[in-house]
Amino acid sequence: MKLRLLILLATVVLVGCPKKYPEPSDYNGPQVSPDYSDGWCATKSAVTWSNRSSCLQQGGILFKNEELAEAEQQRRVDEKTPAQTIPAPTPTPAPPPKFELVGTGTGFVVDGEYVVTANHVLRRTENVNGPVCRATTILHRYKEYEAEIADLDATNDLGLLKLNEPLKASVKLRNQPSLKVGEVAVNYGYPLTGTLSSSAKLNSGNVSSLAGYENNSAIFQYDAATQSGNSGGPVMDASGNVIGIVRSGLDNAETQLVNFAVKSTILEGFLSSNKVPFEKADLTEELKLPDIAEKAEAFTVLVGCWE
Repeated sequence: MKLRLLILLATVVLVGCPKKYPEPSDYNGPQVSPDYSDGWCATKSAVTWSNRSSCLQQGGILFKNEELAEAEQQRRVDEKTPAQTIPAPTPTPAPPPKFELVGTGTGFVVDGEYVVTANHVLRRTENVNGPVCRATTILHRYKEYEAEIADLDATNDLGLLKLNEPLKASVKLRNQPSLKVGEVAVNYGYPLTGTLSSSAKLNSGNVSSLAGYENNSAIFQYDAATQSGNSGGPVMDASGNVIGIVRSGLDNAETQLVNFAVKSTILEGFLSSNKVPFEKADLTEELKLPDIAEKAEAFTVLVGCWE
C-alpha cells in the first residue's frame, strides 16, 4: 500500500498539474505568455506558429491557444495608433517684387497724410496720360515712406499721394493778398537726384508773369532756377507760404530762368475735390532765405517712381 502511494505521488510530481489556458471569451488584452517554447505568435500583421525567440523578435506574444492569439492580433489591428504630429510647414513669404527706380521729383506734405506733387512725376513715361508708377515712395528727413496714388489731374499736372504713415508736417497755402508780378518766388526741392548732393536745394527769384505759356491763367511764370527733379515741389512767397507747384520750364540754356508753376488757387480746388483739408496763411513778414529754407525743409519730400 505504501509503495502504491509513493508511485502515485511521484507521478504527480513528474507530470505536474495540467495547465489551464483562458478561454477566448475571457481574453481582455495582452498577457504574459505561459512558459513554453512553441505556440501561436500574435503580431499586428498575422498569427503564425513560432518559437518563443522568433516571436519576441517580431514583437509578438506567444499563445498556446490559437483563438487567443487571433484575438490578440485583432486587438492590435483595431488599436488606434496615435496620429503622428506633423509640424505645419512654416509659410515662406513671397519675395517682394523687384522694382526699379525710373524717376524722381519733389512734393510737399498737406495735412500730414497727403503729399502733393506733379502728375508727370507719377508717370513711368513722359506721356502725361501714360502708365502710372507701380510703386511710389517719399523720402523725408532721410527716412523712406511708402505711398499710394490717391488722385491725378493730368490737365493741371497735379498728383496726390496718400502716405501709409502720417508725418507731423503740413504746408500752408497763400491766402491774401492776391499774387502779384515782381513778388519773391522761392523754389525748394531735389533737382538732378543722383548727380547733385542728396540734400534739397533752394533757389530764389521773382514772379515774372501771372499767366503761363499760351496765356494759360492756371499757371504763372517765375525766374528762380529750376531743373529736372524740382517738378512737383513748392514755390513759396516771402513768408514761406506756397503760391505754386513747379510744373515745367523751357529746356535750353538761353531760357533756363523761364519756369512755370501751377497756382495754389488751382491746388485748393484739387484738394477740396479729394476732401483733403489744408491750411492757408497771409503774406505777412518777409523771412530771410535761410528761414524760408528751414520752414520748407519740414514739409518738402523727395518722391520716387518705381516700376
